[in-house]
Formats: sequence, structure tokens, C-alpha cells
Amino acid sequence: MGSEDFQSTRGGEQERVVGEGHAQGREGMEWCLGQLSGLLDQLRTAGLPVDLTIEGTPEPLTTSIDLTLHRIVQEGLTNTLKHASATHAEVVICNGARDITVEVTDDGRGAAPAAERSEGTGTIGMRERVALFGRELRVGPRPQGGYAVRVWLPIPVEES
Repeated sequence: MGSEDFQSTRGGEQERVVGEGHAQGREGMEWCLGQLSGLLDQLRTAGLPVDLTIEGTPEPLTTSIDLTLHRIVQEGLTNTLKHASATHAEVVICNGARDITVEVTDDGRGAAPAAERSEGTGTIGMRERVALFGRELRVGPRPQGGYAVRVWLPIPVEES
């Protein structure tokens, strides 16, 4: 995975934020979701306060699922920074015994009305990544305001 660059003009200053996180397998436990703190710190420096909540006990993930989930978090937060005029974002990771759910939410202006809205390449890319696992990405405005990106993926069970 290459780095994802994006620009922020928050507070009148332009800052370059580079999202990092490289899947290197479970051997060294240097996994993508495990490297979110660096990405979140970069977004905070760019002016977007972000909270991270991890529920449950993390189960080993395949590199492809781990990388997919990291990229979805990265893209969801990039979209928040670039488009939402949000004052806060949150990433929630719910670890189940056989599944994992990741949700990125913000308190920004939400989405334009459906008639005026088109999906950008970032959202299309997230949908394509999730479709590889036979699942669906859910994106859209939240009832209380803001926007949400949510994905649920099963964790493959090793057969003995």
C-alpha cells in the first residue's frame, strides 16, 4: 500500500498529511489497524479532533482484511477533513469472535441531497474493496447530523 496524501486548509494554514500504515503480517504484529494512532495524530495536527474506540478483543485478521479496513478508516477520515466542515470525528472498531465492524463518523454538515450528490473516487474505491469480501459498505448522513461510513466483515475461520 502506498501513502495517501491529502491537503487541509483548516485554520487558513495548508498542511500536508500523509496516512501511514503498512500491513506486514501477524508475525511482528505491525498491522494496519494497529497503526491507526499515527494516522489519527496526523489528522489531529491538521485540525480535526478524532477519537478512537476499540471494543472487544482483536482477533487475528488476514492481511487483506486488515489493509482494507485501514484504508476505509483513512478514506473516511480524509473525506471528513476535506468535505464535512466537521469539528469532531470518531472511529469505532468492534471486534467480535468471527467478525469485525468499523465505523467512521463525524459531526459535519452531512451529505448533499441525493439528487445533488455523486460518489467520489474515494467512496467508490471503498465500495470496491469491501465488495471483494462479498460485503457492502454503508455510507450516508446520520439522523443526528454528520456522516457515517460503516463496514462489517467476517473474520475467516481457519479449518483444522
